[in-house]
Amino acid sequence: LNRLLGFDGLLNLVMGKQIEEKPLGTNGLLIKHIQEQFKAKSGKSESVFYAVTDLSILRFMVEVCWGPMLAAFSVTLDKNDDKLATMQCLQGFRCAVHVTAVLGMQTERDAFVTSLAKFTYLHCAADMKQKNVDA
Repeated sequence: LNRLLGFDGLLNLVMGKQIEEKPLGTNGLLIKHIQEQFKAKSGKSESVFYAVTDLSILRFMVEVCWGPMLAAFSVTLDKNDDKLATMQCLQGFRCAVHVTAVLGMQTERDAFVTSLAKFTYLHCAADMKQKNVDA
């Protein structure tokens, strides 16, 4: 399992062991080629940051990604009992509600608020956990 997940390579690096060179198959050669391209480009900074003052661009971005964001926050909050993950999801909900409200996106804002309200489990106190109280 460690080899499959790549943990053996990490452990070898931490422990100071040499990594065995293995013959690369087609996929391995492709991966090595892509890694070399990334290394070659990492020295050159072609990225430029532009400050956007037009909110219509932000609105377009939110229109595209609000559904996947809602799904990611909701599923993670529902399936995970980790306190850090819960707090990050709740922060995501807060930010999403704020941004959609500022942009006047009522439908999207209502979707985030409704999802969060359902997650509080106020309708079923027997199933309530600490993360539901936090929500």
